[in-house]
Amino acid sequence: MKRLHDISIVTHCVSDLDAELAAWTDFLDYRLIQQGALPAELCTAWDTPADAGLPCAMLGPASGATTYVRFVQTDERAGYWPPVTWGWNATEILVTDPDALAEQLAQSPFDRFGGPGNLYDHPKAPRAIQTTGPAGELLYFTKITPGGSRYGLHGAKSRVDRVFNVVLGGPSLDTLREFYADKLGLRIGAPMPFSLTLAAQATDSPPDALFPICVAPVRARQSILELDEYPAN
Repeated sequence: MKRLHDISIVTHCVSDLDAELAAWTDFLDYRLIQQGALPAELCTAWDTPADAGLPCAMLGPASGATTYVRFVQTDERAGYWPPVTWGWNATEILVTDPDALAEQLAQSPFDRFGGPGNLYDHPKAPRAIQTTGPAGELLYFTKITPGGSRYGLHGAKSRVDRVFNVVLGGPSLDTLREFYADKLGLRIGAPMPFSLTLAAQATDSPPDALFPICVAPVRARQSILELDEYPAN
């Protein structure tokens, strides 16, 4: 039975909530949905009861899509480098023009370290830039052209639109595939070798090293999960 149906909210821990809200609203056209204290009921569900009451806010894209980004202000800076780790490590967001966005973010709190570039060699391949946000959160901004997605994904409806992919790293792709298929009911794509520049840097691998990854469609034409296998180092 399928238990995971869409990407609704992606949560990031940040060191300065006000700075994060200003950056996302000023440079990404996101709008404030709600702001306040992290509810105790939610923290109980997360098994993090001590976090109840932390300042938090939720933002949504200008398109009006009901996929949100939540920020929780913690005591420590949450960013890390290289941003490659087992667990959730990247948030991918639809945009209409990554090249233009790269220029618009040049004097912003978003630090671009990759792109603009096509994700693979194809005339209609997705095109993306890679950045970190004010708290070090890893963000990919990607353009999907009509007919250019292997998974039938629709493109952005606003300059910076909704989250459509989150990336999960683990020591074993087989284990990840088994969990998301057997426990959460997703149909997992076949493993494929893929060039991951950051993973190569973080693991002292050759720049052209290929890593096993696979993609799991979550909602048809809307959202996916990317599962990556990283070595022990």
